[in-house]
Amino acid sequence: MGNDLEINFYGNKIKSIQLLRAIAIIFVMIEHVSYWGFGAFGVDIFFVISGFVMMYSTHMEEVTKGYRSGLKTFLPKRLLRIIPLYYVMTVLTYIAIRVFPRFFRGTETDFTQLIKSFLFIPYESAAHTMPIVKVGWCLNYEVLFYLIFFIAILISYKYRGIIAAAALVGMSIAGYLVNTNSIPVRFWLGDVNLDFVYGIFAYYICLTTHKAFLTFKEKKALRVALIIILSAAVCALFALLISGHRIIGDDVTPYRGVSYGIPAFLIFVFVYWIGVLLDIPKFCVWIGDISFSLFLIHYYPVMFFARLGEGVQNSFLRVLLALVGILLAFVLSVPVHYLFDKKISGKIAVFLKKN
Repeated sequence: MGNDLEINFYGNKIKSIQLLRAIAIIFVMIEHVSYWGFGAFGVDIFFVISGFVMMYSTHMEEVTKGYRSGLKTFLPKRLLRIIPLYYVMTVLTYIAIRVFPRFFRGTETDFTQLIKSFLFIPYESAAHTMPIVKVGWCLNYEVLFYLIFFIAILISYKYRGIIAAAALVGMSIAGYLVNTNSIPVRFWLGDVNLDFVYGIFAYYICLTTHKAFLTFKEKKALRVALIIILSAAVCALFALLISGHRIIGDDVTPYRGVSYGIPAFLIFVFVYWIGVLLDIPKFCVWIGDISFSLFLIHYYPVMFFARLGEGVQNSFLRVLLALVGILLAFVLSVPVHYLFDKKISGKIAVFLKKN
């Protein structure tokens, strides 16, 4: 890897990733509108992004302070990025379920489940494997990935991606071969783990092709042609995901790592290339910036207005109610993002740097 390529590849915030986060969270919100419900694959895009970002960010840490120095803050930095808001949402949801149980369809909870939610231990509730904050099932996989990647770095920083990918592939294969009654083990061996592998693979592809696409950017006709072709491919992949959604359902099902994961991987790579060739709109980047807060906040406002829409015959009004729920989720997420992602996470980052 040449020095110029390294400076260009690692030197700037990758705005196309924020665009992908924006797209992913919008599809996740659409998934939770009961009479639409075709965006579960947004989670797979998030997981592919995580695999890429883990490779990218650990290289940056190695360059700036050495990977051994970064080891002591590796897990704290990543866990404390998600824990404050997730724990607050978990406690508030737990209290709300206990006080107003009739407003939470098919949701059961007790103190043991609260502790398991805090510890990212999967458990079954109302025939679904998910924590008190329902969308938090994704974080159970995310935290597991952090742990596996951390162990891979301890074994070999240079081959961290290969080691982590091998472990995740092995776990996914074991999920098909091992018949267990253990809910956590069955969950952790889910083939959705392959999404992180695709993200690691995407890192190597994007790194090796980055310089070529920078060259294409300087040739106007070729750049326009490539943008059109890549955009068409991305649209076709989303159409494939939407049309195939009901085939595999909207839970963590067998073959999800293939049916959703591979298209999500291709979308990631194509959008990354588009981001090299084209400037990403600031508004899309902003949505990507608030996507984590939006992910944890959106479920109940979107579900509330969707349920109001279930009893409405007028199609326009049903769409309007769904959009109101999505808009409200955005409005609520902005101050939450500022408080948790900017203020709290910023103070934590400063504390970790000093210690």
